Amino acid sequence: MDLRRRTLLIVLLLLLATLLAIQLVGRGLIYPKFLDLEQEQARRNAELVLEVTNHELQVLAGKPEDWGYWDDTYQFVIDRNTDYVESNLGMQSQLSLKVNLLGIYDPAGRKVWARAMDLGSLRAFDLDEFTASILPADSPFLANENTPRTRAGLVLTSRGVMLVASTPILTSLRAGPRHGTLMMGRFFDKQVVRRIARQGRLQVDFTPHRGASPPAPADTPRGDALANTPLQMSVDADNSYADTVIFSVDGKPALDLRVSTPREISARGRSVLRLSLLGTGVAGIGIALVLLGLLNSGVVVPLVQLTRQARQIGANDDNMARLQFNRRDEIGALAAEFDRMLDRLADARGRLRRESYRSGASEMAGGIVRDLGESLAPVHEQIGQPLRLLDQVHISGMQALVRELAAPGLSHHRQTELIAVLQDHLGEHGGLVSEARGELRGLRKRLEQMQEKVAEYSRFVAGPGILAPIRLSDALEQALRRQPQAGVGAAVRIDDSVATQPPVAAAREVLQQVLHTLLDQVGRLGDGGLVPVRISASREDLEGRAMVCLRFDDERPRADAQRLLEQFAQPPAMPDRGTSLTWAENAVSAMGGRLQAEASENYGGLAVRLLLPQAG
Repeated sequence: MDLRRRTLLIVLLLLLATLLAIQLVGRGLIYPKFLDLEQEQARRNAELVLEVTNHELQVLAGKPEDWGYWDDTYQFVIDRNTDYVESNLGMQSQLSLKVNLLGIYDPAGRKVWARAMDLGSLRAFDLDEFTASILPADSPFLANENTPRTRAGLVLTSRGVMLVASTPILTSLRAGPRHGTLMMGRFFDKQVVRRIARQGRLQVDFTPHRGASPPAPADTPRGDALANTPLQMSVDADNSYADTVIFSVDGKPALDLRVSTPREISARGRSVLRLSLLGTGVAGIGIALVLLGLLNSGVVVPLVQLTRQARQIGANDDNMARLQFNRRDEIGALAAEFDRMLDRLADARGRLRRESYRSGASEMAGGIVRDLGESLAPVHEQIGQPLRLLDQVHISGMQALVRELAAPGLSHHRQTELIAVLQDHLGEHGGLVSEARGELRGLRKRLEQMQEKVAEYSRFVAGPGILAPIRLSDALEQALRRQPQAGVGAAVRIDDSVATQPPVAAAREVLQQVLHTLLDQVGRLGDGGLVPVRISASREDLEGRAMVCLRFDDERPRADAQRLLEQFAQPPAMPDRGTSLTWAENAVSAMGGRLQAEASENYGGLAVRLLLPQAG
């Protein structure tokens, strides 16, 4: 996988990991907070409905006080005068009070005056629970004290649920003794509560209680508040529900209240999470594209250019090519270091070629200078004697004596002793040096005798720097003279194109030795007998330079070209020839040429191409 695809994969993985982390955080931490807030809102809405219901009861509970703590009412219970009835107990008075029930009872609970009326049609009707001749003795609304007190609560009547409030009948000074009970009631108007609830977009359902009777709440509510069970919360896909049971004044379950709250908060939470995920995704994609663009332009493209140019340099073997990136970052530093490496490599290759050529020249002359080795053997023995004599010369002790002699404050007696010891050492060392000098003079005479032999081979070392025009036909003729006449070798057939080629710039002795090495190497690729080789020549262009190509084609039609290439690339050692194929390649490169091997296009064997610069 290339760097660009790897970078894209890493950016995509990071983007996916970020989206997954946001989704996990949203679902695991943020969304539950929305659910908690939604539950809290549903609970508050239910409490608001209960508060509105209690407010209806509280409004009703304030009405009986004005009538119950009044001298006229107090007197009416005593004398039952008709003036009170005509002036105060008309239907319009009850309508203004907005109560369906208005009743006055004596202390024993007997009806003094009572009327149940429909406020819409102003029709009176019987309500047995309150318009009967006497109230039940255990009625929770009967006053039994001589002090002001209001009783209020919910009552299940034959005509529905009614809110009822009562006070003792006292004087205007709110003093007793009581003369009975004044009672007012109003049917529970669910529409009022629903209308108020709709302002908060709530759905409120009051239904008569069904099913098992839940236990009454342990806490006794205020006198102007209804008792209800704790809120039970539930949810479905669209709404959150808060359920409770409202009890009547006698502690029996009367109404089932359900407050439905639309799940807008969780819907908004989901919408926020989706939008945040979508926004993060879009932002992540944008960041990823920007990051990819920056990485592509700042890192990948320069690295691709660096790789492409490095491949071109390696393929073309161009030592002078340089990257020359004008950048001040790590890529520029890498390119600059690569250019410096190419400089060092070119210098090293130049030195390697020179040293390789010199090594090859030494190999070429190796067979000839064996006699020099034989001559040098006694020299080796002879040089050992003066070395042994010189090894006996130890000057470290004398240096220590000289340093002691140069020390300040040295006594005259000690100076005399040190001078005597130094004279003894000098005399001994002088004899050894004189004997070694004689041995070295004899060795110098033997070396001067061999110098003339070495001088005639020195031209092989300095050869590649001396290029001259040479005709390939003449160089081939000289190389073929050195080929073996029998046994394993190459049967050479020279094409007429060789003679028509212009001269090449080369070192004569080196070129002849290169040709000899190539013919010898091609001959060694045979399985026995002579290998048929056709030599042809042509002109070519190499990087703007005019070159002459000398081509060696193995004419065996069914030869294994791949095996021959491997054998040619890894030739066996030839210690008896004094040169090698590696030396030949370096020598040709030193002369500005190329040496290449490939499968022959016209035959089934090997093709070796020797390219040399055209003279001129």
